[in-house]
Amino acid sequence: AIKAAPYVAQNHVLLANIYEKSGRDSLALVSYHNAIAIDSLDVDSWMALSFYYSHKEDIASHLSVLLRVFANPTFSVVKKWMFSQGIRSSASSRS
Repeated sequence: AIKAAPYVAQNHVLLANIYEKSGRDSLALVSYHNAIAIDSLDVDSWMALSFYYSHKEDIASHLSVLLRVFANPTFSVVKKWMFSQGIRSSASSRS
């Protein structure tokens, strides 16, 4: 998918998920950051990176991503609300 459409952020998120599940964390992080570099306004990419840090229990990085999203004036209120709903559902699924 990356070769066919290298400038589609979601493809990099999918690759990051594969790397994460196979224990290749450094490659997962590179892929998440590539997705954000391609489309810095894609809420799904930011959410995926946030969840990655949350699952790794890297709370400082998780909160850093959250701060960037909620402090960014280019993200609409609707996007921020969607992001927060994803955080809430992720937290409740881990309890």
